[in-house]
Amino acid sequence: MMKKQPAQWLDRSHYLNQPLDSKTGSEILSMYIDSLDPNHTLFLQSDVDEFKKKYADDFGARLKRGDLSAGVEVYERYRKRSNENFTMASKMLKT
Repeated sequence: MMKKQPAQWLDRSHYLNQPLDSKTGSEILSMYIDSLDPNHTLFLQSDVDEFKKKYADDFGARLKRGDLSAGVEVYERYRKRSNENFTMASKMLKT
């Protein structure tokens, strides 16, 4: 129940008076991806395309239901790409 409250608050009380619909949900997804990778150095374009194709249309509806699985999947991919980047950088520093 607690997971739904922020989404319901956004839907009803957002200062721009915008409903948490598919457009707003898609924008939130894009902002989330950008906040994790602001310099666009970790996510591959294919990652971003995959997430947008898979989740953009219903990201807001998922948030309303308290379903955070899409956000978790994005974050896990971020962790994977971060680890890959770290491993590559470590190898490069050894040479």
